[in-house]
This record gives sequence, C-alpha cells and structure tokens, in this order.
Amino acid sequence: MPSIYIGEGYKAVNPKLDGKKMQVDWEATRYHLPGDDMSQPMDFNALVKGTRVDLAAGYEIAQQKDRPRWNKGDFFEDFGKPVINN
Repeated sequence: MPSIYIGEGYKAVNPKLDGKKMQVDWEATRYHLPGDDMSQPMDFNALVKGTRVDLAAGYEIAQQKDRPRWNKGDFFEDFGKPVINN
C-alpha cells in the first residue's frame, strides 16, 4: 500500500537560524545517543504546526473516493500483488 512521508524541512521561522545545520548537528550529537531524551528543548508551537500539516494531509487522502495506489508501471506496483508459488 502506498504511503506518504512528510519531513520537517529545514526552513526556520527565525531567519537567523540555519535549520539544516541545526538538524545535522543534532543528528551528530544527540540522535540515538544518551542525550536523546525528553530533557531537550522543544518548540511546542512548531510541533503543533507540523501535526496540523500531517492531519490535513491524512484527512485529504481519507476523503478521496479511491484508495491510494501505485502509479501504473511504478517499480513498487508489483509489491502489493500476491506471490504464487507453483
């Protein structure tokens, strides 16, 4: 079944911040390391905005008449078909 992935992007609301550098630094110094815990600073307003985007995308997809499907001829199209072993 096809799916969507919505990434957080790199553009910060504050133009003085380099979102990409912040992400790269965080992955290098915190991601899956002991400091990757709930004591990290979080911008909850930004989290709410991201959640609203995810909700809107999911809602829009759910309101469609047809279920999502792979494009005809797409590499992944065959992965959804049953395998028949003779």
